[in-house]
Amino acid sequence: MPKFDTFTYTDTNLQPDTRYCYQIETYNDEGARRSQLLCTYTHDGNAIPVWRLQLRVKVANLANAGSDNPLRVMVANNGQYLPTETILDYGQDDFERNSDFTYDLNFDDIHELSDITDLRIINYGNDQDDLYISELSLLVNQHEAFRRNFGVTNSSVLKLGYYGSFSVEHAELRSDPTWQAFVASSRNDRFFNVPPVSISDNGQFQVVISREQIASRIESLMGHLLHADSELRGRFKWGF
Repeated sequence: MPKFDTFTYTDTNLQPDTRYCYQIETYNDEGARRSQLLCTYTHDGNAIPVWRLQLRVKVANLANAGSDNPLRVMVANNGQYLPTETILDYGQDDFERNSDFTYDLNFDDIHELSDITDLRIINYGNDQDDLYISELSLLVNQHEAFRRNFGVTNSSVLKLGYYGSFSVEHAELRSDPTWQAFVASSRNDRFFNVPPVSISDNGQFQVVISREQIASRIESLMGHLLHADSELRGRFKWGF
């Protein structure tokens, strides 16, 4: 191939919702060189849309269970794109003992359910606070798509130390009964993933976005930027 020429390659007859890895090798008279390995997942073929993504976090009702640190949440680390990230920090006392709150997540590059290939949360911040979590739920389109109940005792709860993390990989996510029930409902009920709608005066359908959803999405985005944007990090914080 002449220098600087480009080419495309399309792999065919692939299995749905399956991880494939690719590597390019180039060579000339001087020898050969291989690229880094690139892996990604195929779609599952269901084309289930995603119009809202949320994470419910229930902090354990135990002494010192809460934390002043935000949580860093990453989904869709599928190898094709960087994982979609949200740093959870709302304008409130987040992750207090026995609190139960549902946060909106960013979902850039997540267009359908099978784009969600994994889930990872990290105790993220400057304080060396442990966080004890008793329940986690991932909600897609305001329906629960993944749930993990860690129990309520000191020995069973999920303990996230300073920069500690919890991960759910692709196989575990797909085998979770809540995920499978979500997929089944999506396939059997064509209205299951339809957002709230109303009919306008001229007879057209309108998507209804509630005040709660607008406020939560804005608060989620601003809280994320307070930590992720280098121009804002350390210069601003929530007042409440």
